[in-house]
Amino acid sequence: MRAIEELASIKSVQRLAPVHSKQLLTYIRLARQPVGLLMNFGGATFREGLQRIVNGPADIIAFPADRRE
Repeated sequence: MRAIEELASIKSVQRLAPVHSKQLLTYIRLARQPVGLLMNFGGATFREGLQRIVNGPADIIAFPADRRE
């Protein structure tokens, strides 16, 4: 059984830019994790600054099953 791990990227900017989610996607690809959280504490509400980034099926092909574990 594999432990569920999640990567988090924490920012404090007025508005998240597309580069922030791309940066987190790169981190979760390199760490071979299925999901990551992008959190921004600089917005009006925390809810608008929270994004879940998923490492999609195309990325699974990039890492063959024998190299994953």
